[in-house]
Amino acid sequence: MNKPDALLFDMDGVLVNSIDSWHQALRAVFKYHLNRDLGKEEFVRDFWGRDVRDIFKDIGLDLDVGSFCNTVYDAHADEVRIFPETKACLERLNSYRKAVITNTPESCARRILDTGGIGGFFEAIVTSDKVKRAKPDPAIVYEACRILEVDPPKTLLIGDHAFDMEAGRAAGCTVVGIGVEGDYTLDRLGELTDIVDVEATR
Repeated sequence: MNKPDALLFDMDGVLVNSIDSWHQALRAVFKYHLNRDLGKEEFVRDFWGRDVRDIFKDIGLDLDVGSFCNTVYDAHADEVRIFPETKACLERLNSYRKAVITNTPESCARRILDTGGIGGFFEAIVTSDKVKRAKPDPAIVYEACRILEVDPPKTLLIGDHAFDMEAGRAAGCTVVGIGVEGDYTLDRLGELTDIVDVEATR
């Protein structure tokens, strides 16, 4: 699919390197509320890529996600880094309709995208708190396609986690895995322009 009708991007791990900021934010929650540490290995294995609402539910905490984003996560937001190739890749694909689909809550996601100077590349930013079920459920994919007025089978979904691949396949998208197996598997985001026609017009 070198001329999809739209491109759907996961955010964390694809557009931005945010794994350390999420680890430290959730680590602070564990220390304050559960009186224990959260190591990096446990974080990656059990919590990375998941919906914050589901994480809090699983660990037995009734915390407001919006408050968490505006306080705890915000204290670690300066650790987020835009991947070096992100802006150049998005600029080369400027003719395509694009959306972000992320399990990160909206208040966190918009701050990350705007701070990185890439929010303006996307017509839609669909977050886990805007749908009933987060990835790997395809609801977030369907919602992005509804907003962009495109059919899922005519879109390309780019993600770095098995949840992204599962959600995209369930919706009928062609899936591109960054470091994870997809219909196309890439090592880095910059390689996306090798499989998508950068001369496409809207």
